[in-house]
Amino acid sequence: MRFIIVLIGVVLFACTPHKEESNPVNDFPSNSNDLATKVAIDTADLLDFHYLINSVGKIQSPSSIVMRCERGGIVENVFVEMGDAVSKGQILLKLNNENLLLEREKAELKLNQAELEFDNVLLGFPSLTSKQKLKQDSLMVRLRLGSGLREAELALKEINLKIKDSEIRAPFSGIIYDRKISNGSYVNSGDELLSIYQKSPLLLIVTLLENEALLLSKGIKVEVKPTGFAHQKVQYGYINYINPNVNEKGLVEVGIILPSPGKELILGMNAEATIKVPNGKRLLVPKNAVVIRSGKEVVFTLEEGLAKWNYVQTGVDNGVKLEILEGISPKSVVITSNNLQLAHDAPVEVEKP
Repeated sequence: MRFIIVLIGVVLFACTPHKEESNPVNDFPSNSNDLATKVAIDTADLLDFHYLINSVGKIQSPSSIVMRCERGGIVENVFVEMGDAVSKGQILLKLNNENLLLEREKAELKLNQAELEFDNVLLGFPSLTSKQKLKQDSLMVRLRLGSGLREAELALKEINLKIKDSEIRAPFSGIIYDRKISNGSYVNSGDELLSIYQKSPLLLIVTLLENEALLLSKGIKVEVKPTGFAHQKVQYGYINYINPNVNEKGLVEVGIILPSPGKELILGMNAEATIKVPNGKRLLVPKNAVVIRSGKEVVFTLEEGLAKWNYVQTGVDNGVKLEILEGISPKSVVITSNNLQLAHDAPVEVEKP
C-alpha cells in the first residue's frame, strides 16, 4: 500500500506544470486586439537643467529706522499716518516749542547786549579796525570772551538746535509704520515716536540647508511671491548675500534683494522664494513619464503606434522635470498619461492637444 501512495505522488508531481520565473515585461502582455489607449506624449530632450530650491522667509528693508525723541515735550502735531509715503526732509511731527521760542528771544537779546559791550571794548583798541579779518587774533578772542559775546553766540546756537529738534523730519524717502504717538502725547528724551522704512529695494531673508546653500552664488535670479496667495503676481529678485556661517540647526541665511517690489509686498510679510540653480544640460522627461512597475522605474516610449517598455535610471528632479541617466535616448517620444497600466507593445493613440 505504501508503495502505491508513493507512486501516485511521483506521477502527480511529474504531471504538474512548473511556473517559469516571471519577466516584468511579460506580466503585462500585449494584446493587438485591444482598443488603443489614448495617451499624451512629450519628448526626452537635452535641456538646461535648473535645480529648484524653495524656502519661506520674511520681507525686511535694508533701510529701516525707529525715530526717537531728542528732547522731552508735548507733541503738538503729527502730520503722517501709518502707511503714508513720505519724502526725505518732510516734517513728520512737531513738538510744542513755545518755551524754546521765548528762550530764543532772550538769547537774542543777550547777544545784542554782548555785541554792544564788545563794540565799546574795541574803542580802546583802535588798531583792531576789522573784526572779520582779525577774528582769530589772540587779542580779539580774549576781548570777545571778556565782553560775553562768545558765550551769547553759543547760547543762541544751542537754543536754535533745540528748536530744530522739535521738528522731526524724514531721514529718507519711505513708508511710515508703527506710529506710537498722537497729538497731545507727552514724550521723554529717547522715546520711540514712529518708524520709517525704505520701500525700494526690499530684502527677503530665507534660511536654507547647508547643502542647498553650497549650490548658490550671488546674483542668481529668484522668484518671490507672498505665501498663501496662489494667484499673486510673481516678483523677481536676486541673491544679494550668502552668510558664510551654518547655524546650530544646520541652516544658512540667504538675503534676496527685490529691486522693484510691487505694492503686494510689505514689511514683515511672509514670502516664498523659488531659486533656480543652473546645473548644466541633462536628458529630461516630465516627471509623470516615469512609473514604477515591478519595483523598478519604467518609461514607455511611443514607437509606430505601440507603447514600448524601457527600464530607466533616474537622477535629480526639479519638481517638474526628471533626469534620465540611462534607458532611453534623446528625442525619444515618451508617454506621459494613462501609462500606469500600459503593457509592452500595447497599441496607443495620441490624444489631440
